[in-house]
Amino acid sequence: MNSAAVFLSLVLLVLSVPIFMVFGLGSATVAIWGLNLPWSTLIQVSFGSMTKHVLIAVPLFIFAGMVMLRGGAAARLVHFATTLVGHWPGGLGIAMILAMGFFAAFCGSILAAITAVGTIMIPQMVDQGYPKPFVIVLAASAAFLEALIPPSNAAILFSALTDVPVSRTFAAGFVPGFVLIAILGVVVT
Repeated sequence: MNSAAVFLSLVLLVLSVPIFMVFGLGSATVAIWGLNLPWSTLIQVSFGSMTKHVLIAVPLFIFAGMVMLRGGAAARLVHFATTLVGHWPGGLGIAMILAMGFFAAFCGSILAAITAVGTIMIPQMVDQGYPKPFVIVLAASAAFLEALIPPSNAAILFSALTDVPVSRTFAAGFVPGFVLIAILGVVVT
C-alpha cells in the first residue's frame, strides 16, 4: 500500500500538481485504503485540526514581520544592534545575530527575518571583508533563532499539533534561544 501511495505522489508531482494536494492525496490514500479508515473520520480529523484558534497567529505574525520590513523597523533594529556591539571584535556578526534574534522575537517568521535583516546586513558584512559563505551561513543560522525565541511559528504549530499550551512551548524555547545567541556570538568572535 505504501508503494502505491508513493507512486501516486510521484505521478502527481510529475504532473505539476500543487504540493499540498500531493501530500493530501497521498495521505488520504494511505489512511483510507491502508488503514481502512472511513471517509467521515478523515474529514472530521482534517476539519478538527484546521479549527484550532491558535493557528490564526501564524499568518498574523508573518504579516507583522512584513509590516516591520516595509515600515523600516528592520533598518532601525540593525542600526541599534550595530551601535550596541559593532565596535567589538566580530561586531557586525554579533550585530546580525542580535538583530535576527530581536526581529524573530517581534515577528516569529524565519523568512521575514532573513528578508528584513539579511538584505541589510549581508552586503554590509561582505563590504567589511567578511567571507561571503561565512556571512550567508551566519545569516541562515541566526534566522533559525525564530524557532526558539518566542513568539515562534514553530512553537505555535507544535502546540496546535500536540495540544501542549502555547505558553509552555514559548517558555521552553526562551532560555535555549538566548543560549544559542551567546554560542553564535562566541563563534563569530
